[in-house]
Amino acid sequence: MNHEGGQAVGAADQGLEAAARELGPRSRWPVVRRLLSRVRVVYTDLDGTMMGPGGCFFRDVSGDFTLRPARALLETLRRGVDVVPVSGRSGSQMR
Repeated sequence: MNHEGGQAVGAADQGLEAAARELGPRSRWPVVRRLLSRVRVVYTDLDGTMMGPGGCFFRDVSGDFTLRPARALLETLRRGVDVVPVSGRSGSQMR
């Protein structure tokens, strides 16, 4: 039994860790990249996804300034993928 962060890690946990390494997302990057190359449109929620607190595009969930959403949007558009913002808000709430 190993110890991680002061907690015991049993054989079952080690098995799960090994399976995660073998079967996790990183093991499937070639397939994921091929499938993502087919994407033509992304529908994305705004609040909490593209915008942080107060509906600000340039603040993260901690309220710190970030360019990450803008960079992701620009990269998506650069790759020829349309981006369609969606929201559960009414039209008057969106103004």
